[in-house]
Amino acid sequence: MRFQLKTVSIVTLSLFFVSLIVFYQTNRRGSGFIEGTEVFPGLDVNKVAKVEIQIPKKNTVTLSRSKNEFIASDFYSLPIDNNRINSILFDISNMQIKDEVFKDATQNDLVRYELD
Repeated sequence: MRFQLKTVSIVTLSLFFVSLIVFYQTNRRGSGFIEGTEVFPGLDVNKVAKVEIQIPKKNTVTLSRSKNEFIASDFYSLPIDNNRINSILFDISNMQIKDEVFKDATQNDLVRYELD
């Protein structure tokens, strides 16, 4: 009887430590940004009111929603092809994390993901 209790205790402790290790490995980042996670979960593309596009060394283009269509606010409020802007917004709403980058990432990792 005593032998069985000792065996059960050892197995229980072993499983506890294994579960701690697994928990640490899966949650060490703590951000929830893991591979396959949506970047903008729950983004309703029909509620996007404005899109700004910054062009380096040039102007910023602002597309604003007016009623049910987008207009180029910076270009005399000309209408924009709604099918194209809605397609872009839909693609953005479905973006997912490609790879995880951890807090302990090396300088090479930061360069690889253009985070340097």
